[in-house]
Amino acid sequence: MSCQRTRSSAWRLAEAEPAAAEVEAAQGQAAARTVASEAEAMRAVTARQKLVAKSLEALSREAAAAKERKDLERMIEGLAGRAAGPGGD
Repeated sequence: MSCQRTRSSAWRLAEAEPAAAEVEAAQGQAAARTVASEAEAMRAVTARQKLVAKSLEALSREAAAAKERKDLERMIEGLAGRAAGPGGD
């Protein structure tokens, strides 16, 4: 009887192994999909970071141009004031 139990156990194990392999394969595929999804999310984050960096650079250039414009306006006003000063007419 113990020989029959052993064969029965071996038979059940032999039947279970393919199912276990299928489960492992499915888990591996799920893990691969998760990794791919996370990689895509990271690419999206990187793209957003690049857009933010470009926006900040544009704002910085805009601020520098505005400052330069104000400096030029002050310089022109100063020159105009000196030209219109006493004896400048």
